[in-house]
Amino acid sequence: MKKIAIISETPENFKNFESSYEADLLFEKLKNQIFLFANNTKTPWILSSMNLGLETLAAEIALLVKEKTNLKLECVIPFEEQAKYFTEPERDRYFSIIERCNKE
Repeated sequence: MKKIAIISETPENFKNFESSYEADLLFEKLKNQIFLFANNTKTPWILSSMNLGLETLAAEIALLVKEKTNLKLECVIPFEEQAKYFTEPERDRYFSIIERCNKE
């Protein structure tokens, strides 16, 4: 079994892309890499700390790739009240991902 952990040191920087082109480019590159990992690994796992930014983006991409491969997503939640200070849309996104992951 191979696992990849998605961890970002400064998630607030992720929100400050200068253009949607940069965000789209990152999304496509990350999706391609996760898809390659899933297809070239016998039992692939993605672990996400579910922080805002790169971690939630990678988790959402993992859920998309999971539909077409045997990829598994594990949400590694560092503390129970992690989403307490998220905005309502951020909390909705967070809990939606957690509901669809393989392991919490």
